Amino acid sequence: MSTTKKIQWVVSLLIPIVLLLTPMEMTMKLFLAVTIWGIFTIAFDLMDKLVPSLLMPTLYVLLGIAPSSAVYAAWSSTTVSLAISSLVMATCLGECGVLERMAYWLLKKCKGKFTRICWGIFFVSLVLSIFTFGNIAFVVVAMVAGIINVLDIKRTKEGLVLMMGTMWVCFSTLYFVYNPTSVPIVAAAAEPVLGEILPVTWMDFAYANWPVIVFSILFEFLLIKIYKVDQSNLNLNADFFSEKLQAMGAMTKKEKWALVLLIALFVYIIASPWHHLDTSYGFILFAIFALLPGINVATPETLKKVDWGMGFFIAAFLTIGAVATVLGVNQYFVSFASEFMGSAGASYTLFFVSVAGAVANLLLTPIAILTTLGAPMAQLAVSADFSPLASFFTLIFTEWLIVLPYESFPTLIWFSFGCITTQQFFKVGILRLV
Repeated sequence: MSTTKKIQWVVSLLIPIVLLLTPMEMTMKLFLAVTIWGIFTIAFDLMDKLVPSLLMPTLYVLLGIAPSSAVYAAWSSTTVSLAISSLVMATCLGECGVLERMAYWLLKKCKGKFTRICWGIFFVSLVLSIFTFGNIAFVVVAMVAGIINVLDIKRTKEGLVLMMGTMWVCFSTLYFVYNPTSVPIVAAAAEPVLGEILPVTWMDFAYANWPVIVFSILFEFLLIKIYKVDQSNLNLNADFFSEKLQAMGAMTKKEKWALVLLIALFVYIIASPWHHLDTSYGFILFAIFALLPGINVATPETLKKVDWGMGFFIAAFLTIGAVATVLGVNQYFVSFASEFMGSAGASYTLFFVSVAGAVANLLLTPIAILTTLGAPMAQLAVSADFSPLASFFTLIFTEWLIVLPYESFPTLIWFSFGCITTQQFFKVGILRLV
């Protein structure tokens, strides 16, 4: 074992032990110790992700931290089904050849420059995310993963920039594209403090927050420069990719069916404002139809290649937020906010809201953050004499102030494609947070 790994093991065990010695209520100490241990083992890649994924929820129950009904609640939602379906979709698309064909076509059009690939996919993703209300991200990741596989740049600096830059522009659109799972929730949560639910229209939200587009462009530029991918020596000769595309020959029946299913999924996402169905069902149906006789985009052999451990990983880390809610961790944040801030000015207050939300992300789900912190953060705005809308929008921003993939289900899906390591994700997350 290397010295680095030894240090990481010491950190992963020492911090939980220190937490157990702090003067807190025992259940809370146990929760933090188990959770921090799980987070560090994943962040440092100390063991196969299946081990902490199975052990964490087991310890939550055995140590009496939370009842099994709360610990395993994630398995009864569409979230885990969506995660597993996305893994199946990724595997069958990678196997059937349609992503490879799409990747060769895109790379041919980029004519030899890796930065052109990054910026091309960046702006395509930005436009698609706006028109699909932020719901196209799980389709885009399949395309990006296809390009990374074709170029054989998994877990390299090029793969990192392509994956993370595209991921963040997809999710950054949710800062200014009205989302019914954020704006109305935080407004309703603040009603007891304000005496009313402040009306926020789609245009209000977009007008206040559209400059995030500028930040996203600057961040992409920063990633390209920091990781020096503009100096990449990858073989991106357009003729090479033309030859690869021609060598694949005509589209097979399996590829055509995969393309039909992708288009159907895209239409389902676009139409979500009208049919009002959870977008999760689109991905679940994709996996089901892909396995149907006569279509056979996926086969029983395909299923053997699916990373099932990632499904358990996603479910286990969704559990953190559920257990934290049961223990009332949210109330700790509320009490701390009230005592710490007092009557600070607008700038300090909004900065505090950002920091509090980013820290809360480590333990709470995004919905829990909005519903729990909506009222106290609105109260802070009233005390500092500025519009509560500023605290609303800042709190919504913190949903995506993420440094580890488990903090949000959508980022977990991107991470599950295996193109980047946890440490790479963490470094870029910290850079973006700053």
